[in-house]
Amino acid sequence: MAIAAAGLALLVASLARETAAKDPPVAASPPDLGFYVRTVARWTDEHCAACHREAGAGGLRLLPPAADRDGERERRRLELESLRRFVDPESPWTSRLLRKVLGEDRGGLPHAGGAFLRPEDDAYDDLLDFACGATTTNLPPEPDPGKDRRAALGEEVALDASASFDRDDDPMRFRWQLAVRPPGSRAALTALDEKATSLRPDVSGTYVVRLRVFDGKVWSAWRPVVLEVLERTGPEAPDPVATSGLEALDPAALRRVRSVYGDVLGRPPTPPEALLHASKPAVEVAGILLATLEAGRALVEDAALRLGLVGDFDPVSEAALALPYRLAGGEATPADVEAALARDPAFLRAHPEGPALGRAVAALLGRAPTEDDVAPGRGTAAALEAALAGEPFRVAALRRLAGRYLGPADAEAVPVARATESVAVLARAFVASPAWAGAGEARREADDLAFVRALYADLLGRRPTTAEVVAVTRAIVAVPGSRAGRAAVVAVLLDSGEVMLPLVVDLRDPDAWVADRFRRTLGRAPTEHEARVYRTALLDPAGGPHLVVRGLLTSPEYASR
Repeated sequence: MAIAAAGLALLVASLARETAAKDPPVAASPPDLGFYVRTVARWTDEHCAACHREAGAGGLRLLPPAADRDGERERRRLELESLRRFVDPESPWTSRLLRKVLGEDRGGLPHAGGAFLRPEDDAYDDLLDFACGATTTNLPPEPDPGKDRRAALGEEVALDASASFDRDDDPMRFRWQLAVRPPGSRAALTALDEKATSLRPDVSGTYVVRLRVFDGKVWSAWRPVVLEVLERTGPEAPDPVATSGLEALDPAALRRVRSVYGDVLGRPPTPPEALLHASKPAVEVAGILLATLEAGRALVEDAALRLGLVGDFDPVSEAALALPYRLAGGEATPADVEAALARDPAFLRAHPEGPALGRAVAALLGRAPTEDDVAPGRGTAAALEAALAGEPFRVAALRRLAGRYLGPADAEAVPVARATESVAVLARAFVASPAWAGAGEARREADDLAFVRALYADLLGRRPTTAEVVAVTRAIVAVPGSRAGRAAVVAVLLDSGEVMLPLVVDLRDPDAWVADRFRRTLGRAPTEHEARVYRTALLDPAGGPHLVVRGLLTSPEYASR
């Protein structure tokens, strides 16, 4: 229903008067009612109301038009309260409100209503302005601290906010913050309130610097810039022809370094990473990797998948989104990680109050659900909070982290008192322990998420995006039988045109190429029998490099550690 122009003008004017702010605190501005009415509401009426005025159509509630101005005003106020649950003022760019209207190929989330917008559309800009706290009289400033980068230990890193801007041409003030630094670092920013600042990293690891900008009316959200100061090369796409140099490594050293990477990053090392770290003690390699943002992301991804927080239930809270940074800084305990995810609004949507939440709480406590857990009135938000505050949950979270590094019996034997130690401290201790499973000869099978990460690192030289993780793991589960699902995913990636494979005529030494692919993907040389079989497949006109790689990646041994 269209509101009369005069009535709309009065409504917007009254809202603007009521929401006019004094000097705001140093915090991002929440979504504004006046801006919603003037700029966003008509778009949501057109594109979202058909589904979201119906009961059960997700958590967003849009109301039918009211008969008078007061009723219309109350309708829009209630809609704003519903929309605010889908907006993160501290990270508006990742708000569910925006990701729900984008296609999954553009970083969006699964949405029963489909994709409506692209990031370059004007309506997308309006939604982003709304999430950033725009008002009818002011658009928030845009902070720009620069791009993520690698930095050298001990060398000064300059940070410049000159690319920040205000669309209303208001003068700006700046606020820098060193949000994360590695354990043991004493590094500090040289200036906090200037346009430019600098940092001299004194410890290898991940540093996260954040910037806010103030236009005299509102503060922007924080924009982070990540500085990786690491003794590692990072994933890179494998050369399709040249061998990797892994044949120079002692087999036991290659086995050990692959286990460390598998435990900490949830993926195997690329050849340059293996060559760099194979000569170091396992605990030293673990310390280097634990200080990276990738290690934090891997642990959070694994925990989120285990808790059912993927796809439509992606975590949205600032506490959950900050977890990888806290882990890279050595701050969080195992219980801190799981509690932040369990307290995220998405957790109660994934596990509604009642039997579903009762079962989820039992899982958090590390036990099977009982009849009492699913009895009427037991699976409540209050019961969840009580569980997260108790020692049984902290111990269960400790055991789950220990199980990443140790065998079941050894994980159960970890002293309860260690539950208060950080993930970084615990992980290094587990790797240094005689009980570390990675020190043995037995291989541990990869779960689906580790398999997906390994595929992307080995074939494409990068980590999968969150959208790719969700889509590919869903595809694996959708195909009956774990092996069948994995084989289907391997086939799709190899046929995508993105994987570089050589022509047989370009291979000067087919035997060396086959042996190198074994070391790259399985972490060992082929047996004599395997070498003969795979050489035959390589040189067969109906086979070739594609068949060799496909055979290795669909092996039960692939991605194990």
